[in-house]
Amino acid sequence: MKKISTQSVQSLISRRDLAALALIAALVLLFFWRILTPRDLDRAAFPPGDFTDQFWMFRVESARAFAQGRLPLWSDYFNSGHPFLADVQSAIFYPISLVWTLAVVAVRGENFTWFDLELEAIFHFMLAGAFTYLFARRVIESRIAALVSALTFTFGGYLTSYPPQQLAILETATWLPLALYFLDAGIAQTNENKNPRSSAHIPFAFHTRITNYELRITNYDFTPHVSFLSPSSPPVSLPRSGFHRSNINSFRRASRWIGRKRRAAFQLLIHCK
Repeated sequence: MKKISTQSVQSLISRRDLAALALIAALVLLFFWRILTPRDLDRAAFPPGDFTDQFWMFRVESARAFAQGRLPLWSDYFNSGHPFLADVQSAIFYPISLVWTLAVVAVRGENFTWFDLELEAIFHFMLAGAFTYLFARRVIESRIAALVSALTFTFGGYLTSYPPQQLAILETATWLPLALYFLDAGIAQTNENKNPRSSAHIPFAFHTRITNYELRITNYDFTPHVSFLSPSSPPVSLPRSGFHRSNINSFRRASRWIGRKRRAAFQLLIHCK
């Protein structure tokens, strides 16, 4: 019998993971088929509301400014004058929105359509599923369980209810699984290498979410980040030159307390919302 090399096994595993990610993307497209269909009789659209009256109008203003070769610092069309760039919900520097808006402007000028923003929202559903799969695959170490986790988060009642209408929430919550993935990977690498610089990639997803425009959801999701450092996570071994050991121990004690109280904390946050 021919032996299978380690490289072949790793390649097979990689192909299976890619197949799972492709399945998630295909299911998202199927879920939104009425948005994407070219057949006019079957086509639907996101319902009017914040999506159209606020976020689409914000993006139209951004596209108009970029098409004219200027930053959208100020808008004359909101509240009799509005510091547009300073409004966090305009999300001018959110990477995905910025790249997508500039791409549309390069192709069609300032004509940023309702459908363009719908495509951006659908893309974030794909990202949410992919990030959840990667995080669950790392933590659970089961493809089936990771796929179930990804489908549950992507098509569950939370992400498919209010967030598509309130695009700010959707595009912020999307990054939670990736932030947890980086947090877990950073802890593991720090323990292995005993070097704080090994975890330098941890702030990436959290920083990306801050450049988005829903600081409320970013603050809410900070609780899972800290709760993830509960007693179930391995201790972090850091040299004294990187972080003082007493500070690490104090942070871990605080994380344990939050971990024990996280259920009550989540209920409190829901009531505050």
